[in-house]
Amino acid sequence: MSEVSKQEIFDELFSQYHQAVFGFFLAKTSHRERAEDLLQETFLRLWKNIEDLRGESTSRMRSWIFRVARNLLIDFYRRRDSRRSSRKELERGSQNLKNYSRNGVAEKTHQDDILARLDEEIKSLPEEERTILHMSVMGELSSGEIGEMLEMPAGTVRYKLHQSRQKLKQRLDLKEEV
Repeated sequence: MSEVSKQEIFDELFSQYHQAVFGFFLAKTSHRERAEDLLQETFLRLWKNIEDLRGESTSRMRSWIFRVARNLLIDFYRRRDSRRSSRKELERGSQNLKNYSRNGVAEKTHQDDILARLDEEIKSLPEEERTILHMSVMGELSSGEIGEMLEMPAGTVRYKLHQSRQKLKQRLDLKEEV
């Protein structure tokens, strides 16, 4: 594979999948910088192994990318201090998302309040539902793609996605009535 075609293939794969991979990492870590680091490592490994993927279909390459992403995430959690609370990580990630969404605006707006409430409700979802929701919304992945990554049937993914959306809708509506 020539350097030019290697670069073109890499650029195309990065363009197609970087958002989805980033969404996956952000959903799992709730930490923007950590998600960016893991994203970078994923695509560095793609670059190093792109010769071995020559001739593979786009879907096989995509599966390879997400398998690497999943393995990197597993490795990250293995290395992470086991005493560190997942809840604290989610809260810190939530605060980072709030700060990022405000773009430095000091005054809280109605939209910020809604986003903060939504963020709190999303954090209260079971981890699996939260992950599926993030992968669908932020990663822009289909139920089939999510199912492939999480090793569950696409129908189960659609059901869990529907459940999480219904829970959020119900919780937000209940809070508005009170």
